[in-house]
Amino acid sequence: MRSDEILQPAEYLRALTRTPPRKRFAGASPEEFRAWRKNFTPWLAGVFAAYEDQPFDAEAAPATETSAPVDWHGGCRRIEVRFAEAEYGLTIPATILEPPAATRNGAGLICQHGHGPFGRLAVIGDRSSPEKTKEIAHYQYDFGLGLAQAGYTVLAMDLFNFGERRAEVPRPRESCDMVGLFLAAFGRNSVALQTREIRRAITVLARWPGVDPSRLGMCGLSQGGRMTMFVSALDERIRAVVSSGAANTFRDRVALLKGLCGAQIIPGLALEADTPDIFASIAPRPLQLQWGSRDPVMDPSAGEAAVAHIERCYAAAGAPERLSVHRFDGGHVFVLDAARRHFDRWLQVRSDAVRRSASQSGGTRDSA
Repeated sequence: MRSDEILQPAEYLRALTRTPPRKRFAGASPEEFRAWRKNFTPWLAGVFAAYEDQPFDAEAAPATETSAPVDWHGGCRRIEVRFAEAEYGLTIPATILEPPAATRNGAGLICQHGHGPFGRLAVIGDRSSPEKTKEIAHYQYDFGLGLAQAGYTVLAMDLFNFGERRAEVPRPRESCDMVGLFLAAFGRNSVALQTREIRRAITVLARWPGVDPSRLGMCGLSQGGRMTMFVSALDERIRAVVSSGAANTFRDRVALLKGLCGAQIIPGLALEADTPDIFASIAPRPLQLQWGSRDPVMDPSAGEAAVAHIERCYAAAGAPERLSVHRFDGGHVFVLDAARRHFDRWLQVRSDAVRRSASQSGGTRDSA
């Protein structure tokens, strides 16, 4: 082999990204999509199950401790919750925001934070320091609070190695990368562990007083959007989905040599499936992707190709109207109003509100 034929590491990595995922859907009909999804979803579940010591029952109720409610912003009530992941001896801290009684609609949402030093506190609108206030303003991060004020019961939790659970490692190393490597040394994986914990949180939310377990949704920004993708693909208790700033692909991140960390990688996954495939497997459940035109973590060409594939899959599933792509002039932020409209529509909030109003008034109202 000539020396000019030898690939350098960056070139080799980019060469890997040019191989298509082996499990990509290539059909066009509803029957073909159902057959693809029938095989894809159990396969994906098996990828995660490989990191479990024993079968995982996501709907088993964890031991839970709750604090007394306190008044929170906008008429909401804030309740601190801690629930156990007994198999691993872990305790997961979370916050429930209960909406004002006048707006409560019976639906529940998991609202997931992304990277950042404050975990769930930014999502629930904790502005107790200038640093938190700046973080919230920069990313429009308080979407959990906004959705609670709109009538949803919200659960926001700290992911493993984020928020108050962060493991500090010596600089200049990054905690996400190092903890991911440490877990791998013992046959564990950050994504699998975090996904498991969120699925426990779904059970807590589904059992919360006043929440209809058939009307649950999930949303998140950045890393939270990525976790929303994984969890929603695996857990059909999530009936409507909003993922913001996460429509990029593993392949485009590797090709650009940026934008991935140890909290987002499952070894070998990209050979078989990339993010468009996992998002597509959520179909026919309603999915909104949010994409800012100035989002620095989104490569435009790769993003457009990803969205096009997801659109083809939703069309093949016979549910093109259940996929929406909210494009906006902005950066790496969460767009609250678009998410609220998506959840209001697909979790049947408006029709419930109309029925409740009609019952209270003794008559009926035009729902148009």
